[in-house]
Amino acid sequence: MIRGVFISLAIVWMPFTVVAQSLEDLRPDFIAGCVEGGNDAPMCGCLYDNWSANLPEDQHLLASTAITMFLGEMPQDPQKMMAAASLLQDMTSLLLQCASGELQVSTQDAPPPIPQTGDAIEEQLLYKRVTGPSATIEEMNRYAALVEARKARDRAAEQKAIAAKENRAQINRAALYAEYEAELARIHGRDITAWAVDDFVPLFDLYCRSGGRTEASCACAWPILADLSKYNAVPYMASRSPGDDVTTRLSAADYSAAFFTLSLFNERRAVCD
Repeated sequence: MIRGVFISLAIVWMPFTVVAQSLEDLRPDFIAGCVEGGNDAPMCGCLYDNWSANLPEDQHLLASTAITMFLGEMPQDPQKMMAAASLLQDMTSLLLQCASGELQVSTQDAPPPIPQTGDAIEEQLLYKRVTGPSATIEEMNRYAALVEARKARDRAAEQKAIAAKENRAQINRAALYAEYEAELARIHGRDITAWAVDDFVPLFDLYCRSGGRTEASCACAWPILADLSKYNAVPYMASRSPGDDVTTRLSAADYSAAFFTLSLFNERRAVCD
């Protein structure tokens, strides 16, 4: 499930290799990658500016790694990935706030205002004519044509806004996937049997939300999973996808037992959706 999402996003996102280290130098690379995904530059600027403003100075060197992860490119070094994961989480939390308007968009990246077109001015003038007593057939026809053209432009703008919203959702999923990969690398740093059931909460939450479920649904599902998880193979498998390297991380006995328990979990979690 998650891997399918990431592959589709990799087609949309152009990988950016960020080599600059100062926050000021990193900004253009981030805006370019964000806009390349079909998003509005002011929203991308809002996200970067609010994120970088709260970035501790000792984390500035990791900023480039967090940016490349956000744009869909995973670093080869698992330790660097895990170190940048917290910065990525901060960025993700700001994403929806910028997209929803809770945080002010960047005026620095805003395009210049579009001047009123000649058609708009003509439509206003003709409206006064066609609503009066002396309008001609030609004026009425011209006014009707201008109205239809305006409606067509409005429909195109609406479709563009819908596409931008979908792209923002894609960004969010890509960022969640990057966080998931960092958390998975942390879990894989030890044998699966060395972890307690509750240690899998972050991994399960990221997996759940990356699959398209809401935060509320995932939070609701975890207690159900934890109650069924008598051993740690269960939450681990609930946080992985078919085709992953699960069988190389678990014994055959744990895999078989967990597989049966997951069937019960998938039935019971329906109350959360």
